[in-house]
Amino acid sequence: MTSPNSPYQGDPNQPQNGQAQPNQYQQQPNGFAAPQQPQKKKGGCLKWGAIIIGVLIVLGIIGGALGGDSEDADTTGSSNSSEDTGAGVGEADANKEAPAEEEAPAAEEAQPAELAPGQTYTTSDNLEITVNSVTTASNALGTYIAANITYLNNGDEPASFNQFQWNLQTPAGVVSDSTITGFDDALGSGDLTPGGTVTGVVYFDGSEPGEYLVTWEPTLSFSGDKGTWKAGI
Repeated sequence: MTSPNSPYQGDPNQPQNGQAQPNQYQQQPNGFAAPQQPQKKKGGCLKWGAIIIGVLIVLGIIGGALGGDSEDADTTGSSNSSEDTGAGVGEADANKEAPAEEEAPAAEEAQPAELAPGQTYTTSDNLEITVNSVTTASNALGTYIAANITYLNNGDEPASFNQFQWNLQTPAGVVSDSTITGFDDALGSGDLTPGGTVTGVVYFDGSEPGEYLVTWEPTLSFSGDKGTWKAGI
């Protein structure tokens, strides 16, 4: 019986009698090496990983910068708000203190530069001084200008009085201090406790008619207190 012709008939490399076909990747006869399988590329994954990390770093830097600017803006806004508030409070305090500062000169200006007999001058320590009258007086030693004066201490501290704190300007423009005459009602000198009062007469040389200026000014004092009374004889 004749077998049909095999397609491998006559090919020495083809299987004979049911033998398995050799693997194409096994070593081939005649000294030819089996072809190698292609290797997978590893550089692609590393490249994409580096790109992603770089993008994340850039986003982090941008986010940090935006956050810093926002904090600086908030800090600047808070600082400006605090300064504005402080300035507003300072202006309010200045406005509150301004009337008090304006009242002090007003109180000083309320006292005229020249007082008339019977008017009272009040010192910065609340010592009230009143020239009650200006007349002439005579004794065996001569004739004098006599100023009747009252002190009242309305302050919280003791206050002194002294006849030598007074001077007199004559109609001719001559200024002289008080003098000792021997009159019993002379003012003399002393201290007044708070609420204390004293009345006495200060005498000056002179007797001619005209306008006189009787002035009180404390010695060794930097208060600036000074009272002047104009009287005609």
